[in-house]
Amino acid sequence: MSAKHNGFDNVMGNPMFHTGFNKDQFEHYGLSSKKLGYGFDAFILLEERYDLRIQIEATLSQLLNGDIKMEWDSGRLNPVAYNKISEKSYKLHKDECHGIKELLILLTHLYNDENESLIIDEPELNLHPQYQSFLINEIKKVLHNPRFRKKNIVLITH
Repeated sequence: MSAKHNGFDNVMGNPMFHTGFNKDQFEHYGLSSKKLGYGFDAFILLEERYDLRIQIEATLSQLLNGDIKMEWDSGRLNPVAYNKISEKSYKLHKDECHGIKELLILLTHLYNDENESLIIDEPELNLHPQYQSFLINEIKKVLHNPRFRKKNIVLITH
């Protein structure tokens, strides 16, 4: 499984992403991800693997100092954030920076223990230096975690 950033732009910038991921299209997303090597099948994983979903929600909630939940809305899976300071909720895929959206996908594949290898092409793209540091620390945690003992992670960067 690889998570290519140029594929994220095809999803994150696509109007389809702004309306959420339609469950009826999950098979298409999965096949496209495997065929093209893109990581946007993360939303399928987040729906199918509740343990992974809770880990991603908790990690992003801590990072953003809010509550992040994956919610169903009219048959579409949408990441929703609740800002504790403003006491308002908003759709993460519409109102958050591109880097957070990429972190959601990268972390899903990083924490997925079903794959032995993960190749991330240019993980620094579109990530604030703070999020770059966070991602590297999370990669180190995974590599030192006995649960992921056999996982290979390759970062391709400039």
